[in-house]
Order: sequence, then C-alpha cells, then structure tokens
Amino acid sequence: MDQIRNLQIQLKTMAEVVSCEVERIYDTLTCLVCHTLELLKITPRDEAAVDRWLADEGFAVGEDGFYLSLPRLAAHRQGKLEKAAVSYSWSPDRIRDPAARRRMYCHRNMGPMLMSLYQRFGGVAWIYYQDVTNTALQYPYIDQITAITPDFQWSGYHTYLSVKPEANPERAIRWTHPTVDYAGKGLILSASAPVYENDEFVGLWSLDITVDTLIRPDIFTRARESRLTCVADDRGVVLACSKDINVLGSPKGKKVLLPLSDLHPGFATLDMEKLHRTPSGNRLLSSETGEYLLLWEVVEYMDWICLSVLDKNDLLSSARERFRKAFSSLSKGNGDAIIQRDRLPPELAEVGDAYNIMVHELELARTLLLAQKEDLSRAKATAEAASQAKSEFLANMSHEIRTPLNGILGMLQVLQKSNLDREQKEFIDYAMLAGKRLTRLLSDILDISAVEAGKLSLSCSGVNLRETLSSVETLLGFNAREKGIGLRFSLDPRLPEIILSDETRLRQVLFNLVGNGLKFTSAGSVSVDVSPLATWKPTCGGLLITIADTGTGIRDEQLETAFEMFGQVSRGYVRPHQGAGLGLPIVKRLVALMGGAICIDSTLGRGTTVYVSLPISKDMEKAPPPDAASAVAGHAVCADESSGAVATAEILLVEDEPINAFAMAQMLKKRGFEVVTATDGAKAVEKLKDNPFDAILMDIQMPVMDGVEATRRIRKGEAGEMHRDVPIIAMTAYAMDGDMKKFIDEGMNGYIAKPTDIEELAALIQRVLCEQDGQ
Repeated sequence: MDQIRNLQIQLKTMAEVVSCEVERIYDTLTCLVCHTLELLKITPRDEAAVDRWLADEGFAVGEDGFYLSLPRLAAHRQGKLEKAAVSYSWSPDRIRDPAARRRMYCHRNMGPMLMSLYQRFGGVAWIYYQDVTNTALQYPYIDQITAITPDFQWSGYHTYLSVKPEANPERAIRWTHPTVDYAGKGLILSASAPVYENDEFVGLWSLDITVDTLIRPDIFTRARESRLTCVADDRGVVLACSKDINVLGSPKGKKVLLPLSDLHPGFATLDMEKLHRTPSGNRLLSSETGEYLLLWEVVEYMDWICLSVLDKNDLLSSARERFRKAFSSLSKGNGDAIIQRDRLPPELAEVGDAYNIMVHELELARTLLLAQKEDLSRAKATAEAASQAKSEFLANMSHEIRTPLNGILGMLQVLQKSNLDREQKEFIDYAMLAGKRLTRLLSDILDISAVEAGKLSLSCSGVNLRETLSSVETLLGFNAREKGIGLRFSLDPRLPEIILSDETRLRQVLFNLVGNGLKFTSAGSVSVDVSPLATWKPTCGGLLITIADTGTGIRDEQLETAFEMFGQVSRGYVRPHQGAGLGLPIVKRLVALMGGAICIDSTLGRGTTVYVSLPISKDMEKAPPPDAASAVAGHAVCADESSGAVATAEILLVEDEPINAFAMAQMLKKRGFEVVTATDGAKAVEKLKDNPFDAILMDIQMPVMDGVEATRRIRKGEAGEMHRDVPIIAMTAYAMDGDMKKFIDEGMNGYIAKPTDIEELAALIQRVLCEQDGQ
C-alpha cells in the first residue's frame, strides 16, 4: 500500500532526525567527560593555588546562603557579567572539602568551551557538571536562589540518580523522564554521562535540552487531521507529541509522566516491549471507538520509539490508486500525467493541485536538464583532463627537482667525509639541513596533492604502538635536547599491544604534531599521551592521542585557519618560525582518511594541546604482529645487518646525470664499495654481460633505454643467464605514492628515492645482498 509506505517513510525520517540529534548529544557528553579526565590528570594538587583562586574570585557565603563568587553574582544581577561566566552551586558545609575544592578548581577555565557548545546547540537549556561532593558548576550563569536552595542535595537529583554506580553499572549515558525545569526553561529532557577517575565515580556531566528543540514540533507532520504522532520511551511515557502537552503551572522539578493510553484510544493496548523487538512496522488496531492504523519506528541507539496512529477510513484507497497511476506514468517520462482535481476528495484537492504544478515544473526542468547535460559532460571531461595534467605535472616537477637536489646533497655528503676544518664542517651541515628541509617540503606538497586527488590510500597492517612512539621519540629527541625541552611519551597500559593501522601515516601524523610542538616551544616540555577513547557505540572503541606543549600558543581567531594550506600563525615579514604551512593540513587530511578527527585547544602564551581520535574496531585488536606482517611483505632482515658493517661489494651504478653519478660513486667508494658506472640502461645491460656485479643501482628515467626496460631485459636473461637474478635497486627521483610498488612489481629488489642518504642506501644494499645470499 503506497500510502502506508509513504507514512512509514515519514516516520522513519522523523526517527532519523531525532537519532542524529541524540548522537550529537552523546558525542558532546563523551568530549566533556574526556576533557574533565584530562583536567584532573594535568592539574597539580596544590591547595595553596586553590585558596588563591577562591580568594581571587571572591568566593564567600552570600546573603542567599550559597558559597559562591560574590562579584560575579553582583555583576549578573546588574546585567554586566561576561558571557562565558560559569555559576557554581556550592553549599557552605563543603567549603573546606578538599575533593570538592580541587575538582571545581580543575574546571575553572571551562567557561569559553561551555559557551561555544551552548551556542552551537542552540536548544540546550543548561550544561552542568555535578560532583559527588554535592557541588556543581553550570552554564549559562544562573542566580542559584531562583532555582534551588543552599541545602539542595544533588545526590537526590534525577540526573545523578540515573548514572550513579548502583543504577548504571555499565557506565553508559542515561536519559531521564521529561521534567519541568527548575530555572524556568519549561519541559526538558536530560542526558547524563558518569565520570570515573581511576575507576572511582566522582561526578557526571549533564545536558538539559528543551523537548521542543530535541524533538522539533515541525517533524510531526499532520497531513491528516485524524493522525496523531508522538515519541515515547520503552515504558510508554510520552516524551513529545503532535498534540500539545500542557505543563503550565506545574511545580519545578516535576516529572511529566504522561502515558500513551491518555493520548489516543488506539494506544490503549500497546505492548511497548514487543514493538521494540521489531525496529519498524505497521499494523491495524481495534478498539471500542473504531479501527486504527499504527505505524512505529525505533530510534537508533535509544530506548525511544516514534509512533503514528490514524483512522483506517482515512486511507482513501481510491485516491491512493489515482496517485499511484499518476506517479507511475510520470516515472516513465510522461509529462501529461495530470490528476483531475474534481475526482479527488476535498482534503486532497490541494495535494492534487501541488502535484499538477510539480508535473509542469518537472517537464520544464527536464528540458533544462537535457540542455545542461551536454555542458556538464564537457565540463567533466575538462576537469578530468586538468586533474590528469596536474598529476603529471607534479610527478614531473618532483622528478626534475629531486634530480639536481640529489646531486647537491650527494656532493655535500662527499664533502662531509673529506678533511674539513670546524668552520667548513659547520657550513656543510647548514647546507645539508637546508637541502633536507627542501626535500621535506617537496614531500609535503606531493602528499597534499595526493590526498586532494583521492589517490592516497592506506596500507593497513599490525602496528606496535610502543615501538612507533619510540621511533618518533628517537627521531625528535635530539631536537628536544638541543633546545633544552623535555619530551615525554606515555602509553596507557589498557591499550592493546598491536593495532591495525597504516604505520607510515600514523608515524607521519605523530612526527608532524610533535615536531610542531617542539618548533613553537622555547622552554618547558612537550608531552604525548596515548589512551583509550571511550565511546557510546558498543562495537567501536578508539585511540585518543594528546600532544601538549608549553609553547607560544595560538590566538583564538587563528585557530579557525590552523588547518588551511599554507596558513601561518605569524603574518607579515617577521617570521620567528619557518615553515610552509603544510604540516597541520596534511595531518588533518591523513586523520580524516584514517576515519578519525582532530581538534586544537590553545591559550596564547601558555601552550597548545592537540587531540587526535582514531577509531579501533574489535577486529583491530586481533591484528597480526608487525614482525609477521613484515615477513609476509618480504622485508627480511639479515642477522648481521644491525652491526653497521658493510661488506665489500662491486656495484654497477646506472645514472645519466654526471654530477649525481660522480657524487654517488664517491660516497659508495668511501663506504668501501667498488663502483662501475653506466649512463643508460642499454650500457648497463652490456656491461653486465662481461662483468659480474654484486648489485645494480638503477636510475629510472634515462636516455636510450630507461631503468624499467633495462630491468626487464636483465630478468629475461639478455645480460646472461647467470646474471638474471642480480639484485637491482631503483634509485630514482620518482617518489609519488605508488611508485615504489610499481618498480618492485617490475622485478626490482629494493627502492630508494632521491635525494639519497648514503647511510640509508648502504643499509639497503646490505639488506638486498643478505637476501640474495639467503636464497
């Protein structure tokens, strides 16, 4: 029945709208809980500091009996209080309670954050934290005496009762019944999340949302007068309804427990538990007053259900059939599928008129669309060609820049091994740093381009979190020690040892963020904490990576552009920190590609904290260990490879660029290798016929014959059967994503990108030689 299906779709849409709002609330509560735990963790236990804060804020027992900031209360009553101010509900008998004092002190700077959440949601009446010590903070600021009395016990409040350990052993987010707000906001629904510190229940975060905001009246479509739609919980208590629920004159804090059976006779015999077992459906109900059609849709993640009931006689089967035939005809492209208005019942006449207008407009739109289709086709072809041209240009520019850069860095590495006085060595070191910075900038530009083009893919395998953190600490530890900055890494023991992720991209995210922290910190420390991230979804957990520094911080207005490409915190000609402004944009795109999220909390002059959340499914915890993944990939390590010794070997260096060939040959010789050079692939094949070589370093782009073709011919035996399996390493300026796999698939044994570091190259040669010996 088309009408019933349409009604069901309307109800499903309504349930989805409510579910989306609920999901936003759950995410916000989870964020607030995580933020509280972080504050409790990082705030020093300093009773003197707490005393100073209370004194500075002017806390005292006021004339109304509350212990609170008297200057703030006075400013509020005069209408002069700052918008981000938070009010505290503090009974005088808890003035000296150390736990109450400390936890309120930890939350003292949350006003701006709560104000931002309040403004974003719009319909939130109150955001507040309740503590087990009978203290609380609340936003927006409220003159407490207008809502509660100083002897009010939060432990008896409905939100506290819903999440305390005895009522909520699973520590989930809980909802309360509709309640008349204490402070005059009308009928509200409250969602609360418990806070556990070191497995001890210490308090909760709550959001009070007005019913009309969470379940908007405009979603209760009433195309028929006989139709009634509502949202109820699993106990049959009405949360919101298309029929007005009058709460005027009800006392503060009263629960509005309106049963479904009071709304409509069709609800009188409903079994709510049975309905919840079927997420969606419809059926006919009979009562003394007639027959009714019941439709229901369960709200995802909740014990709520959307219901509609209407008279059976309202289904109007003949009108339904006319509409069905008209839409069927329209779907076949018949622009004359008009409904005759005089054959419709009066209540559907307007719908018929609207349908006929729509048919006319669709026919006009169809004509326009046909004309636009050809334009869009041409535009698509042009865009695809431009994208392809951009990719080819970047690949070519990468190659053309890396080739001379390899020569420059190569010659500098040769000079480093020569006899230099102290000043000359310092000059060479500075030049090497500048060259490596240029190389990193080139890689960042290519990564950004690959992500935007959708060509950057993840390679998931088992990742050892502890080893990954250790590698980042090793790489950046020197920079920290050189600046006299503390660098600390912490891994929560509750996390699995191995997770499933892209190790390269995860390390890149950590390296960029920790490197940023070190760059903008001149004194103090940079700390990295990795902990499990709580989630309300039963099938999903996550990682929370927190990178905090004590650096310069970022202005609030600059936080909005922190993730924009080429954006800089410093403007104008004064640039205390160098950089192209690509680090954070790359990190944001990589985190999004990995299914996570990133946010920044910063205070100018005091430091910056970056939060990165990454999802971990249940399957991730069963990921194979990294060693197994490496073995599958064929990255075997020789037993003596870690010793650093380099065996004497004869290398054929195939390179058409004279400076690169000279620099690389000199570096290899200084490492003890014997080197013979060839300027193209054809000459390399000829030299291999007459001379056995232990390994070949093969450039890719060369005149006469490129490196890929030369490799194919060697593997076919054209340089002699005995040389068919000679180890070949691609040493190339092709460094785009996917290039390494392409060259390995062509039969090469290893890959290294230009500009080449001699230490990495020597280690790679040693590895492929060991693998060759082990075959």
